[in-house]
Amino acid sequence: MFCRWKFSILLVLFVTIGCSDPGPLRHSAKGTLLLDGEPLPYKSLYFWPIDGTVGQGAGGCTDGEGKFNLHTVVPGALRDYRGCQPGRYCVIVGEPLLPIGDTSSEANIQGEVVDGEGPAAAVAIAEPTRRSKGKPSIPAIYQSQNTTPLIVEVSEEVEFYELTMDSKPRASLTAVQYHKRN
Repeated sequence: MFCRWKFSILLVLFVTIGCSDPGPLRHSAKGTLLLDGEPLPYKSLYFWPIDGTVGQGAGGCTDGEGKFNLHTVVPGALRDYRGCQPGRYCVIVGEPLLPIGDTSSEANIQGEVVDGEGPAAAVAIAEPTRRSKGKPSIPAIYQSQNTTPLIVEVSEEVEFYELTMDSKPRASLTAVQYHKRN
């Protein structure tokens, strides 16, 4: 009886682990977003597939130092898939839909310390912030798949992307540097 019970548990574990979905083939899609040579923090990025590239693309946000690490978009998936499917993409840069900032567990969005002791730590919910009416930080040319000059090739050989935008862009300028694996 005891042996059957162990066998049943092992069978369930093997089926569960063996049947997990590894997702589509992906390669690393991380790098830095720059505007006029300076890191551009807290912006949204989307790799839009072009030239017959399969899949739905990849997206993510830059951190406080302008660094990003994208995730593949998989319709109906219950989890994120880090990286991007191989192929050619135009890069769309925009303002995030929700404010992005310090996400450390020590501070909430207003910078107040959140008490983490006890059975249930306090949850900080941020109030929506109004966007400034000043000059936008992202030139309009980079905000559409129809106009962006940033084109990248995602492949196994590329480890890191440096995406450089110009505040006075020219449509014919493509400013992407590839850092290949050694």
